[in-house]
Amino acid sequence: MRRFYTWDTNMVSLNNFFVLLIVLFTAINVEADTSPYDDLKNGYTMLSKKEYLKAKTYLDRYLARDKLLADYALLWRATTYEHLKETDKALADIAQIKNYPSTPLIKKALTLEINILNKTAPPLVTIKAAEGYLKRYPSDDSVRYIYATLLEKTAAQKAKREFLNIYVDAGTYSKDAINHINKAALTPDEHLKRAANLTKQAKYKEAEDTLKVLLSLTDESYKNTIYNALGQCKFNQRQYKEAAEYFSNSKNLYMKARAEFRSGNYDAFESTVGALLNENNPKAYELQMIYGIHKRRNGDVKGALEVFNTLQGVTAFKEEATWNIGWSYYLTGRPKEASEFFNELYNNYGKTKYLYWTIRSLEASKGSASHLYAKMTALNDFYTVLFHLQRQIPIQKPIPPNGATNTPVNVLIKRLSVLLDYKLESAFRLEVAQFTKNAKKLKPADIIAGCELLSKASHHRYSIALAEAAAGSNTPDLNRFLYPYAFKQEVNAAANKFSTLNPYLILSIIRQESRFQEDAISKAGAKGLMQLMPDTVKRVANKAAINIKHSGDVFAPNKNILLGSSFLDLLINKFNCIPHAIAAYNAGEGIVNKWLIKGRYLNVDEFIEDIPYDETKNYVAKVMLFYSWYLRTNGFTKEPINITHCLS
Repeated sequence: MRRFYTWDTNMVSLNNFFVLLIVLFTAINVEADTSPYDDLKNGYTMLSKKEYLKAKTYLDRYLARDKLLADYALLWRATTYEHLKETDKALADIAQIKNYPSTPLIKKALTLEINILNKTAPPLVTIKAAEGYLKRYPSDDSVRYIYATLLEKTAAQKAKREFLNIYVDAGTYSKDAINHINKAALTPDEHLKRAANLTKQAKYKEAEDTLKVLLSLTDESYKNTIYNALGQCKFNQRQYKEAAEYFSNSKNLYMKARAEFRSGNYDAFESTVGALLNENNPKAYELQMIYGIHKRRNGDVKGALEVFNTLQGVTAFKEEATWNIGWSYYLTGRPKEASEFFNELYNNYGKTKYLYWTIRSLEASKGSASHLYAKMTALNDFYTVLFHLQRQIPIQKPIPPNGATNTPVNVLIKRLSVLLDYKLESAFRLEVAQFTKNAKKLKPADIIAGCELLSKASHHRYSIALAEAAAGSNTPDLNRFLYPYAFKQEVNAAANKFSTLNPYLILSIIRQESRFQEDAISKAGAKGLMQLMPDTVKRVANKAAINIKHSGDVFAPNKNILLGSSFLDLLINKFNCIPHAIAAYNAGEGIVNKWLIKGRYLNVDEFIEDIPYDETKNYVAKVMLFYSWYLRTNGFTKEPINITHCLS
């Protein structure tokens, strides 16, 4: 019995051994079958879930197996150690990150270090670290607040100055800093500086309140400065009448004139400009130019020409004045006289704008301009493109496909690739910013490989940014990344639905509006790829047969593109002219309609050239330029729709 028992015990031990062996073998195989980047991803996921011990296990295992993204793993593990109260280990990981000179994580690592030191180290140690950090990142008021708080114990006066700077800068920690300063002791200059910073941040109510209180407390020597600051605050809010009054009180005649002009008080504007001229203030000439253009737009061509002729004698304004004389002649049916001014401008400055209008004015006066056509072949700006589009000149032969394999050869591309594959979004955004920053230093093959990677992942805004950053680096075949055929299925569906559109026009609008960023939101509240305002969505949703149940629905690419295309189609049908519709897409139908009625333009190029809003004029030019590049990139020699043809 005894021997049997002994044998049975041995058998049990042997069985346990085999079980353990199987478990170990399985574990080894599981690790062998998984990528180290699975560990990296799992470590990040566990950290996000606040499961710190699991996060540490995964990150330890990653760092033992791979070094490609070690800086990310070290930062995440340092954060994990901080939560586990193992601060020495956290600081050791941060120290290692500092050895990665090209990492995009250095600011995050240093911020984490200061937060840890602030909780665990002697104040002088943290102070020294904060001072080094603030030399590199002086605008970080979170660290400056920590720094100031520590200084209270060792250098009280210096601490007060730091808290004062935080308050005056009007940043995130401004309201916390106020508890550490004597607000009543602030100088007028400090209040003024804070008000200026509030105005820059569009915190107008707070800025005005600060300035009005200051106005009641200070002596006469500060009144002009305070009135001027109040005027600027009102001007930024487009409250021009009130702005003009404040500028008048501050004796700022230049800004007073600008506010009067914006408010439509032209009699007062003329009087103020006259006062500036009497003072020999050179800014008066700028205002005269604005007024001359205003006169010409409102039919007083004779008055406008008098202004422009006077300004031709002012060196700084000679070019602009000469252009406006020629343009006034052209628009009032005197193209032969206009051509002389345009030709003079082209000979003196060499701009294609002046060459284009020399050609147009010569032809309008029944003269010959064919000898100038050869100078318009470069297709490198809006005017050369407009010249080709108007005349339906074949744009370019198809671009041959790039035969390069685009195999990633740079470690930065490998890092990007892994972060993309494993959907580590925040890390990816940091990495792509670093990659783009270094574009000028990269080899052409690396740039192409990076663009290819980003484009295939549908991160077109990043591939465009990288291609633009590489401009001038002699990297071939970047056009397919600068002008991607993104959201092809949705764009083609919209183009097929509306006969006025083609895919390249839709793509050109999207590229200008959002750079293919699906979740884009403008300051004005425009949403999605085609930057649609809520009122526009309501207006065209039924027409496009799109059901918008929730505000977030408008971001869906298929709905956004169909809604935006429906609106563009509506505008084209209203104006019977694509450039007019493009302008209305940006500035609004009512505004464009007023321009057309007032201008009575004979040709579409006249309308584009005469658009009063610089933003809208540049918008139209860019969309048309992008359209031509889309045609060339996709091998068209003749445009599918004539973008410059306008029906009567």
